[in-house]
Amino acid sequence: MLKLKLENLLLRPWRLFFITIILAFAFVYARLILFALLGVILLLSAIKVYVTEKKSYFSYIIPVILFIIIFGVYYIVDYNRVVNYMAKHSPLDLELVLDGTYEGSALGLRGPIKTKVTIEDGKIRDIKVVQHQEAISALNGLKEQVIAQNRLDAELVPPTIHGSIEATEGFRESIT
Repeated sequence: MLKLKLENLLLRPWRLFFITIILAFAFVYARLILFALLGVILLLSAIKVYVTEKKSYFSYIIPVILFIIIFGVYYIVDYNRVVNYMAKHSPLDLELVLDGTYEGSALGLRGPIKTKVTIEDGKIRDIKVVQHQEAISALNGLKEQVIAQNRLDAELVPPTIHGSIEATEGFRESIT
């Protein structure tokens, strides 16, 4: 049964192409692997058609494979550029931040944590937790610790309840 379905995909590679595109949007980190898999299957499909029907689709398949490779390399280079930028500019110097209220969100243990951080004169004046799905006391005392240290990468002591470490990391990422 599985062999029959795999043969159907190889005979109709456009179906696989659309499935891969949908999966690439759903699973961002697997994008390169999915596109590489698509390229290999398209190449195998072209070889199979060439062997069985003596038709050559290589003039269509090779540009598609090259496009997939170029797109994959661009994605890796862009991702690494962003990671390197974040590593060089972390932690953020509050003296360089303009006064205002900034919003952020990050993932905690049970869902997203959304915060608003108010900065005036290079100091954190207020932190409001707009939305979270954590336990009621999982975020207790964290904003006071950040405001007291006036640093986004402050050493935070999480409450001693289940899931508070993940909630604390989510809170830290959200304010950053």
